[in-house]
Amino acid sequence: MFIYLSDLIIQFRDAKKFLEFIYKAKESVNKDFDVMLEAKKKDITLNTLVKDLKHITKDIKFIDNSTFEI
Repeated sequence: MFIYLSDLIIQFRDAKKFLEFIYKAKESVNKDFDVMLEAKKKDITLNTLVKDLKHITKDIKFIDNSTFEI
């Protein structure tokens, strides 16, 4: 399964809301899926999101700076 997040969804750059969405999606589909981030300033948005995710939870396994598993 693949989920595409547009900059309209992720523009708030709120890692907690992002995680809430991911956990709800994971629970509802009950299988692995990929998420693609699309934003006007992808690098900045992704770096900010990753930095924030690392601070709010230890449940995420980071494979590299842009790939992680929950």
